[in-house]
Amino acid sequence: MNSHKKERFASILQQKFNSVLVREFHVPGALLTVLNVSVSKDELDATIRIAIIPREKELEVFTELRRQEPYIRHAILKATRLRRVPKFHFQIVQDATNLEEKG
Repeated sequence: MNSHKKERFASILQQKFNSVLVREFHVPGALLTVLNVSVSKDELDATIRIAIIPREKELEVFTELRRQEPYIRHAILKATRLRRVPKFHFQIVQDATNLEEKG
């Protein structure tokens, strides 16, 4: 996949992921922000870098995201014309400067 198509695919995933989170995902007392989405060359895996506030809720939010991943992937599939949605790998970013180093 060329670089532009890969970036566009990652952008679509990020937009749709955010939409699903806003409508469907809620952990009381926690704020979740998607910082970046990167997609593997074969489009089978996507790494989603997230920030969670407050930090005390990180484990609870991470656990809930992992539990709801199949539902989130299905919702994204229904909301797009994508043939498949990659498997998500969540990465908690505790400091925004880490995003620049890893992204």
